[in-house]
Amino acid sequence: MQQRKTKALTTGAMISALYGCLALLNTYTGSLLDIYFCYFMVFPLVYYGYQYGWKNNVLVAVASFFIMAIFGVPFYLVFGTGCLIQGVFLAEGMRRKRASMNLFIEMTLLAILKYVLIVTLFQSFVGIDFLMELKMMVQEMPAFLQDKISYQQVLSLLPVLCLCLSLIDTYCILAICSLVGRKFQISFPFKLSIIDFHLSKTYGFIALILLIAGYIFENNLFLNIRTFVCVIFALQGLSLLSYVLWVHHQVKYLLILVILMFVPYLNVLYIVLGIIDIFSDLREKIMYNKINRS
Repeated sequence: MQQRKTKALTTGAMISALYGCLALLNTYTGSLLDIYFCYFMVFPLVYYGYQYGWKNNVLVAVASFFIMAIFGVPFYLVFGTGCLIQGVFLAEGMRRKRASMNLFIEMTLLAILKYVLIVTLFQSFVGIDFLMELKMMVQEMPAFLQDKISYQQVLSLLPVLCLCLSLIDTYCILAICSLVGRKFQISFPFKLSIIDFHLSKTYGFIALILLIAGYIFENNLFLNIRTFVCVIFALQGLSLLSYVLWVHHQVKYLLILVILMFVPYLNVLYIVLGIIDIFSDLREKIMYNKINRS
């Protein structure tokens, strides 16, 4: 028992020191690596909390916070604090064997809160005027895009952009934790392959209604809803095409599919394929044809 407490203490001290080293390295590199560091910062607390419980994990997170406050720049401190909180929540959720979807939703909500606080309350603390940066980005776009996209349109889409960014952020964190966790014999209850992404017909029907409503009602709320639903349907279409590649053992071309999803007009095809995939048995037919040919 005493040996376990000693190991917990030394491991926690090493993790806090690691966060301090990352903060110091980020400071001396001109804050170029903070975003990349923060994606990997969740796993140490997940490992520690999974092994030694949430009380010890909270103590290590608090100690890490003060160390980062000493050695890190403001943006790294705010962003890193959000990652520390995510690590504590994820570790405790795994210990309690919570459903993977619940954990994903909770992690996404924490990511949304992190980005909202950075853009609103903490923007003066981190020294970045995000709205001014956004306005400058719109002004620097090519002329043919500026005629079609205004600053107000981009600003109205900010909530859904924040949501999509939080989903991507959560997916990357869980993917990194899952890959690194295998080396430490930690089993993560997540299916992170794009092939496994599939909405049920119930959720697909709800999303389709929201998509239609987004075209009927012209206001910022439904514009954000419509954009978000289109992204979900496009991911569903990407999942279907990825499944086709997997069935035919051509997964190496997946990166090309991801790039093509961002091509104008082609992304509409992804949305249509996503809707068809939800409301049909297309995947079963593809697998059935593959088995018959074999």
